[in-house]
Amino acid sequence: MMIDPGYLTAIELANKLRREGISICYVLVTHTHPDHLGWAEEVSTLSNAELVMHERSDTVIDAYLELARKWGLPVGDKPSSWKSVKGGDLLPIGDTELKVLHTPGHSPDSISLHLKDEKIVFTGDTLFQLSVGRADLPFGNWGQLVTSIKEVLYKFSDDTVVFPGHGPRTTIGIEKRENMFVREDLSEDDL
Repeated sequence: MMIDPGYLTAIELANKLRREGISICYVLVTHTHPDHLGWAEEVSTLSNAELVMHERSDTVIDAYLELARKWGLPVGDKPSSWKSVKGGDLLPIGDTELKVLHTPGHSPDSISLHLKDEKIVFTGDTLFQLSVGRADLPFGNWGQLVTSIKEVLYKFSDDTVVFPGHGPRTTIGIEKRENMFVREDLSEDDL
């Protein structure tokens, strides 16, 4: 699987994996901001992998691609089709599965991916090490973002490793205790 092939280097990586005989079963997009979606169509086609995005992606993708063009950001083609998923869906990967978690707020189509039977969650731009995704871009919603973190991601055990869409990994326990935006002991009124 490849998650969030937002930059041209994703095509280089897909080519390298293909040359080495390593196949990609899914190209997973945690949300359709250009830095995550950027080259998903090209990587999916190149690797013959199934492109997977949230079912709400079709409602926001055009607006985000237009924003990328306005900002002069390089992006590939709009995906022609993809597998739509929703929270609770399971994607088989070898002997295990990825569970799709709908974690809106940064974007309405934001998802996180929990590797079943492992203490690993890929959070896209919902939760970072000691930070959170921004909610001031089109369709962002601060209240939904906080709810997604506290009611979905914080349900995992403290030793669950978080791989965010940007920056270093962290754990759920560290974020519960130290993340000034979504510490367990803070309410929205404290911010």
